[in-house]
Amino acid sequence: MYWHSVFSPIHTQASGYGAAIEYVLNTKKDEKILEKDEFNKISTQLLSVIEGYKNVYNLDTISNLENNIQRLNFLSNTKLKKKRFKELGIDTNTFENKLWQLRHDSAHGNDSTSSKTFVQLVREIHGFQSLCNRVILKHLNLSNYYYDYYNYSFPINEITKSIEDLEETQELTENNPQ
Repeated sequence: MYWHSVFSPIHTQASGYGAAIEYVLNTKKDEKILEKDEFNKISTQLLSVIEGYKNVYNLDTISNLENNIQRLNFLSNTKLKKKRFKELGIDTNTFENKLWQLRHDSAHGNDSTSSKTFVQLVREIHGFQSLCNRVILKHLNLSNYYYDYYNYSFPINEITKSIEDLEETQELTENNPQ
């Protein structure tokens, strides 16, 4: 997945890096919120409420609602991802969480390029690649440091340190001297 992402077209790379991160973090394994016995009490009540609407909605709608009740007991993908990052010992910041939207756009065929310059898109892909590198390096315990490919100077950061937009930070500092 990783090497396919490196050599794939720029607009598809984020989905490959995202898939690699999700694989390492094991986010496809569902995690229950409540124990089965506890949730069965709630789901039984929910099913009886839905049952009361049999005369209002068609059987397909009722069946879909009943089938979706079991999904209520699982963490959302976003919360599961955050939990897995925390378990791995990697904190993510707002900027890195924003990069996940790039992954979603790429994976689902949404246009993520129209409102960005080519340079912005490449930088964001490099940021997402750096996040992927952090996850792999930390998961395999290969290094305590990673290269930040998002920033032009390619700083070497501690594996637990999030990616920051150093150019934006520098502009803020220059425009707001203390």
